[in-house]
Amino acid sequence: MIQEPDVSTTRPLRAFPPLPRILAGLAAGATLATALAGCGWQAAAGGSDTFVFATGKDISCLDPHVNGDMPQASIAANYLDSLVSQDSGGAIRPWLATAWSVSGDGLTYTFTVRDDVWFTDGTQLTAEAVKANLDHMVDPDTQSGTAGGYLKPYESTQVVDPTTAVVTLNRPYAAFLEVLAQPFLGIQSPAALKRPQVENCHSPVGSGPFKILD
Repeated sequence: MIQEPDVSTTRPLRAFPPLPRILAGLAAGATLATALAGCGWQAAAGGSDTFVFATGKDISCLDPHVNGDMPQASIAANYLDSLVSQDSGGAIRPWLATAWSVSGDGLTYTFTVRDDVWFTDGTQLTAEAVKANLDHMVDPDTQSGTAGGYLKPYESTQVVDPTTAVVTLNRPYAAFLEVLAQPFLGIQSPAALKRPQVENCHSPVGSGPFKILD
């Protein structure tokens, strides 16, 4: 079972400007406009390509790396993919990573990522994207109360080649793969992560079946 992250050293949550109208209305059940992405999602015949989402709390930032609460995670799961997935029985399955291995001391995880996935801004998924995302989650400027808390043991990521990322931890962490399956740690376009945080909060870019439109 994943333990709650330690947020005792987290700085006060940052306030963000109101989201564009099409996003700010999520709490009231407004529509989230979408576009087809790389996972083969299609609207049913005669249906709509608009996803309607309702939550009991206003979402001030659509990037689940920032702050991190359940409404953020619930909506982010529709436009971000995770490095691995977890099935109903608790087993870890491939997703953006097709394979992984763990060193005997539990400190090094070597991931092989897919070479046929693109983010909706046209950026290809590579090992560099894995590094950029993990580094983003633990960066104090991100103010990641949840993803950053789950990644307390994270040390660094080495990019071996375009499809191989070696993640080093500072202590064994049995829940690491389970943590990576959580939508709080969804993988975003590294190009989009370079934008100002306010911009990325408005329209994070993933590889999932839905796309945020301003």
